[in-house]
Parts: sequence; C-alpha cells; structure tokens
Amino acid sequence: MDQLSKNKSAHIIGMKDRESLEISGVSDVISFDEAGIVLSTECGVLSIDGKDLHIVTLNVDDGNVAITGRVNGIIYPESGESRSGGLFRRRAK
Repeated sequence: MDQLSKNKSAHIIGMKDRESLEISGVSDVISFDEAGIVLSTECGVLSIDGKDLHIVTLNVDDGNVAITGRVNGIIYPESGESRSGGLFRRRAK
C-alpha cells in the first residue's frame, strides 16, 4: 500500500454502505447531476449511477473525489457509451 500512496495517479475506489465514495486517480469531471456522475480516470471513463449524488470534495490536482448519495452502480462503459446510452439507457426502459 505504501507504493500506491506515493503514486498520485493510482486509481482506487473506496465505498462505504453504498452512500459514500472516495475515488483517486481522477483527471476530470465530465458531467454530473443528482442521478449520475461521469469521471475521467487513469483507467478510463467511470460512470456512477445513483440517487441524490453530490460531489463533496473535488481536487483534480491530487486526483481525488469524494461523493455522497445512494450509489446504484459503478461501471467503466465501453468506448462511445455514456450515461445516455449503454447500460444506463437499458436500465431506464
């Protein structure tokens, strides 16, 4: 773990009780609202689906994001998919 803590670009996701997320290795917030958040990470685009989602901490310089709310899903969509398509579109129907 010491090696990962020294590497600011390490991509780590920690979740507590589906209500709190801490994510490292984030380079950009692509979009966000209370139903979903899309992030650009060291491992590709990350989509978070949920309810009452809020970004409580955002430090792109360090690559850290903290999110609260009800998390229903976390996915790395294939290239070209986003919250408007792919898994999220199929779930809404």
